[in-house]
Amino acid sequence: MGGPSGLPRMPIKAWPLTKRFNPGGQYDERIATLWRDLEITFNMDEDATFKAVKRVPSLMNPEESSRWVFFRSKDLLIKKLGSEQAAINLMAKDPSLLLCPQYDGLNPKLEAMLSAEDIASVKAGGSGPSPVVIIGGVATVGAAIVYIASNGGL
Repeated sequence: MGGPSGLPRMPIKAWPLTKRFNPGGQYDERIATLWRDLEITFNMDEDATFKAVKRVPSLMNPEESSRWVFFRSKDLLIKKLGSEQAAINLMAKDPSLLLCPQYDGLNPKLEAMLSAEDIASVKAGGSGPSPVVIIGGVATVGAAIVYIASNGGL
């Protein structure tokens, strides 16, 4: 996912697919980050990610693509289709489902496949803990470590 520098990496073979919006083909962290997030969406399957980008290069264009659309679309497809693998198969068959004209919206084709209830469940937060809960938990653990360390416990 990340190279030795900690920056997101993207396979060399994928950079030519960005030529339309990255004419020099040079490293761009925004593009590499989109690759990483799309690869996560495809369960770390580099081959499936490459095939999707080859079919729809705009997935790597930071001006047209959003990691939040990737993740929200996958979440909705999992709910609709009943399994992560079914969602991945559909995204691989039609990667354009992962593009949306709005930064944080849904692809109109995907929206047409879903019920209003499906869409509302994700817009209302979907599943998983809120970022506030996660941050609060991390802060609590950090405070406990500092407390233990200051009392000679570590």
